Amino acid sequence: MRLRRRTIARRSDSPAGADRAEPQLAELQQRFEQLEAVFEGLQDSVHRESVRQHEQLHDLIKNTQTAAVACALSDDARRRGV
Repeated sequence: MRLRRRTIARRSDSPAGADRAEPQLAELQQRFEQLEAVFEGLQDSVHRESVRQHEQLHDLIKNTQTAAVACALSDDARRRGV
């Protein structure tokens, strides 16, 4: 019952409530824009890390293929004089 009375009282004070709502709305909009910028930065960071890991994995696969390992071992053996 008390809750309904407060809600009704707030509805009747709509012009005064609208004056208070505008600064709150502006603050919320500013906060939303800040969060959006942070989220976009996080997306960029995740993308860069994903690309970096993909390149690193590609390099590891390339360096551990049989032909590459055989070539590296052969070069090492030549340098050591074996």
